[in-house]
Amino acid sequence: MILQELCRRNLSWDDAVPNHFSKQWTDWMDDLKRISKFEVDRCIKPKYFCPVTAQLHHFSDASQVGYGTVSYLRLKNEHHVHLAFLLGKARVAPLKQTTIPRLELTAAVLAVRMDQLLHRELHLELETSVFWTDSTTVLKYICSEAKRFHTFVANRVSIIRDATQTDQWRYERQKWMRPRRNITVGDIVLIADATAPRGCWQMGRVLAVNADARGLVRSVQLRTKTSVLERPVTKLCLLLEASED
Repeated sequence: MILQELCRRNLSWDDAVPNHFSKQWTDWMDDLKRISKFEVDRCIKPKYFCPVTAQLHHFSDASQVGYGTVSYLRLKNEHHVHLAFLLGKARVAPLKQTTIPRLELTAAVLAVRMDQLLHRELHLELETSVFWTDSTTVLKYICSEAKRFHTFVANRVSIIRDATQTDQWRYERQKWMRPRRNITVGDIVLIADATAPRGCWQMGRVLAVNADARGLVRSVQLRTKTSVLERPVTKLCLLLEASED
């Protein structure tokens, strides 16, 4: 993503890299040292676990900067269920501005590709795979029988429909069952800014919240180092929850 952002800014090979990108690169290089401590079990089945059924579950998602999918194997016997991480794949979003629903659809295609790959490589008798997305737009694309789509959408829907059935696709909001929490006074947040890379977003403390009739916070007033701002919660990323003391 760092290289992509530099390309977006039309920097040539001989141009100096801005300081905030240099810091991101240095931080990333430092983080690479932690890989030696990262472990994933190579054996996807516990030693004494005798599965009766095996099924692949694929989760796809997208954002403004990238999209990806992660795949798990679900093993089940008469008394227990075991889940094993198999594969994750991520890609940066194209330089050309693309809508989130289209990126979500592209992520769904990637999930289908990973399903086909795992079916070829795994020497297991697998049940019908399950695909999870939090995009209702993607599900409407896939389930539509009559509507004609533009070429971008039509090509990707065709790939999905050729390889899967509509009842294999599931919807789950709240980002895979994670409960949503209202922003509250005292929270520390990042303020999303489309004109700046993520490493340069401002940080602020919430001073006041504005909720709708259902009690959902829609916007907040917050203090940064230099000013007091009001922003919708859709432009905020929670960093640290306020202390309950």
